[in-house]
Amino acid sequence: MDYKTICKKCDKHKPVYKSGLCKECDGKVMLEKQLQMKEKRGPVWQKWKEGMRRYLDEDAEADEADMQKLRKLARKKELARKRARRKPVVKRSLSKQPKTRAKHKKLSRKNK
Repeated sequence: MDYKTICKKCDKHKPVYKSGLCKECDGKVMLEKQLQMKEKRGPVWQKWKEGMRRYLDEDAEADEADMQKLRKLARKKELARKRARRKPVVKRSLSKQPKTRAKHKKLSRKNK
């Protein structure tokens, strides 16, 4: 309400909000919208109901896509388990272990 201009609803020269309505008209519109939502009738209720229906439909589609991804992942894990069971376990002999270097002793200051 920084500036004065003409209200869209009452056509009076008053300070208005960004919506173009003065304080009194804005309050009346808000009460009217609340009444429509409470009684579940009118354009505000219809718009809300359609938006909620679209959201729930999108949510159901997203849930189905997530379930398909989970099923695919479960199948991959099961195949990996089956492959792991088929492979024989390779036992290594102790003689084929890599040789390690001999550790050098550090010379003390006296021996240098």
